Amino acid sequence: MSQIVSKGAIAICSRGRKGLITSDGPVEVTYEDGSKGMAWTGVHLGPAVLGQPWSSRNPTVLQQTSHRQYVAIASLLERHTRNLQPLKSVACL
Repeated sequence: MSQIVSKGAIAICSRGRKGLITSDGPVEVTYEDGSKGMAWTGVHLGPAVLGQPWSSRNPTVLQQTSHRQYVAIASLLERHTRNLQPLKSVACL
């Protein structure tokens, strides 16, 4: 049974990268090659790219989070990434 894509869901993109969806719905994104598309956006949850921008046109939801869990994860990510320099976005097609 597939789960509904929504803000706060933990999902994987077509490249198999895990992310936390933070957008309320698909938004226009610009990919590294300059092309544009509509995608769900959020932050990476993988160790090498934790907190960096994440997107997926067709995410596969692994788990829904409660509002309380979402706020806790977002707070931890904010503290983790506060002093990191922004890196180039790695977007999933």
